[in-house]
Amino acid sequence: MEFKEKALKVFKMWYENLPVHKPSGGPGDIGKMLEAIGAAGLEQLNVDERIEVLEYFQLFLVDKVREYHSRQRLKAVYNPSQTTWQAVNDLLALARETGKEGPVAQYLIGAKLQLRFPHVKIGNESYSTADDQLGRPGDFLVGDTAFHVTVAPMTAVYEKCKRNIEDGFRVYLLVPDRSLVGAKQNAEMVAPGKITVESIESFVAQNIEELSVFSKDRIIVGFHRLLETYNERVNATEVDKSMLIEIPRNLLR
Repeated sequence: MEFKEKALKVFKMWYENLPVHKPSGGPGDIGKMLEAIGAAGLEQLNVDERIEVLEYFQLFLVDKVREYHSRQRLKAVYNPSQTTWQAVNDLLALARETGKEGPVAQYLIGAKLQLRFPHVKIGNESYSTADDQLGRPGDFLVGDTAFHVTVAPMTAVYEKCKRNIEDGFRVYLLVPDRSLVGAKQNAEMVAPGKITVESIESFVAQNIEELSVFSKDRIIVGFHRLLETYNERVNATEVDKSMLIEIPRNLLR
């Protein structure tokens, strides 16, 4: 088993989806760590005590890696020659590489709704907070419409949509473009003609285009506002600041 695979196995014992990259370390670093552990005299302890100490060491190291990633913002790239749809798609792909596509998608939708409806209070809860805990019909509620945002549409989200409809809500299901066809088919089986399914990319991009009156210069400003609003919402609710986006220099003008 390679170093990276071993590290992932340990990290998954303590945290879900904690990213590990090659610069995180190598066999030489492990050797130094084992030398330090050897000087601790663990051989004088019984097996259970040694396991307890080693688990503490593991948790300590994992926490250090987590702290490191919490300081690392997502480094977005903006190419004004590409479509706004592509810019959003690239941002989701970047988040997927670090295991954060789910929360990034949800905060992007929240930012989009906040910009589109500035006089409406758009809920802003931590990504890990379940809808049921707050008694909310979906990730967001605007008027009588519940919005569900997911990067991996499974049975549970369609059941939520079905309950929303039974409770008198209109429903939007927002998924990555790669999942759009399958999500539409599943929605039609659950509640024919009653669930609006759109891609996250199109839902966000169209809003930016419309608010910018389809002007290239205004679209650049609009995308900047989207990322600023996104960061404000993340900063207000999340302890993990690695979800923040480093705004590209060519948007800072």
